[in-house]
Amino acid sequence: MTRPTRADLNTLRHHNRQVIVDIMRRYGSLSRAELARLTRLSKVTVSEVVDDLVAEGYLRAVGLGTADMGRKPMLMAFKESAGFVLGIEVAPRIVRLIVTDLMGDIVATFEESVVAAAGDDLIRALCALISKARNHLPQSRYGLMAVGIAISGWVDFAQGVVVAAPNMTWAPLALQERLASCVHVPIIVDNEANAALAYEHGHGILRDVDHAVYLSVGYGLGSGMLMNGAVYRGHKGMAGEMGHMVLDPAGPLCTCGNHGCWEMYSSEKALQRMMSGCTPALTVNEGDLTHWAIQQARQGAPCARQALRAVGRSLGQGIINIANLLNPQTLVVGNGMVEAWEFLEPEMMAVLSQAGLSATTQDLIVTPSPHYQDAAVRGAAALACDAVIARI
Repeated sequence: MTRPTRADLNTLRHHNRQVIVDIMRRYGSLSRAELARLTRLSKVTVSEVVDDLVAEGYLRAVGLGTADMGRKPMLMAFKESAGFVLGIEVAPRIVRLIVTDLMGDIVATFEESVVAAAGDDLIRALCALISKARNHLPQSRYGLMAVGIAISGWVDFAQGVVVAAPNMTWAPLALQERLASCVHVPIIVDNEANAALAYEHGHGILRDVDHAVYLSVGYGLGSGMLMNGAVYRGHKGMAGEMGHMVLDPAGPLCTCGNHGCWEMYSSEKALQRMMSGCTPALTVNEGDLTHWAIQQARQGAPCARQALRAVGRSLGQGIINIANLLNPQTLVVGNGMVEAWEFLEPEMMAVLSQAGLSATTQDLIVTPSPHYQDAAVRGAAALACDAVIARI
């Protein structure tokens, strides 16, 4: 019989640590006996791993449990404040940052306007903001442990490279590599729709769903796909750019270089174009446009109501295509235009109700994200947290 190698034993030891950390994070306070029962590991193994994790600062004693007879057991809990991570969302004209503990609870938030004409501008802005956030970290054993970044555009997930960002001028950019000089901790870069989807699947309304699509409807239109319970990234991590499916080759020019992309009919960019003739004084900034249009629509302004309804119809038409292609259980709509849900939803659902191949749409749940404003930045922090947990 072949003896296990040192590598085999190290792999087994790491696996056991991961199992115990996962259970502790999910269940809260547990005794060693309860851990052994839930993990099906031996009591000796559990005690060894727990002792190591306590010594390393990842577990802590929280008091005595109950016992029918004999000695009361000591309860252990995951120490979420052992270190902290940053989640960053880079949007076309703004950067949002949150600091979270290792359970994903937000302890600080930052937001700054950033207009980056070149990659160097963005790197300087991000390094400055990260430095500012670092100065606000609570005291902890490990300090800043990882940074997650969610960004609108095509992202090579494995390499941390923003390959293209049609609504921003500085791409392509090796973001992970360029930030390493000022961050000095692991950096994870992902598409913002994928990050938002990961957050909803791990912490939000998609926790019990295995097949879903997340539509990020803001200034642009992005999407993330959940297949068999995992985020689908494609060959180089760039799958899901549904906003750049061409609906009309003779349509308006998109920032990606094509004509008639779905994004040009179903986003704040589309709303801005549709409302450009309403008033010569329309100078509303991106991000404020949806709010302004909603106010106008609620006051009965025909131009605003027609534009919002047109966006809703276009979203519905695209969702039919998604349903026919992927057959998801749930489709979640997030980002800024969810504020206009009262105007978008009736039009979307009317279009869906008229779908020819109704078998893919009749049971489809279409719902706004409760975290539509910050799912992406929360997802970026969750990616960073996952990277930390994987190394424990």
